[in-house]
Amino acid sequence: MAPEKITRTTNLRSDLALNDLDVVEFLLGLEDHYDTRVRFEDTFKPMTVGAVIDMIDKQLRSGK
Repeated sequence: MAPEKITRTTNLRSDLALNDLDVVEFLLGLEDHYDTRVRFEDTFKPMTVGAVIDMIDKQLRSGK
């Protein structure tokens, strides 16, 4: 998918063809970049770009 076509509703697995390991690695990279933590059980939920943004935003606002 072309980067300019990615929106908040883009699904990491079905639209971007990421497998579970890809998603975990992606989230680990975000954890490192934003110095936060993603709950392990959240990594296996159906996930959209918007859900990831909201999850990281919530973590940053809560100070975790």
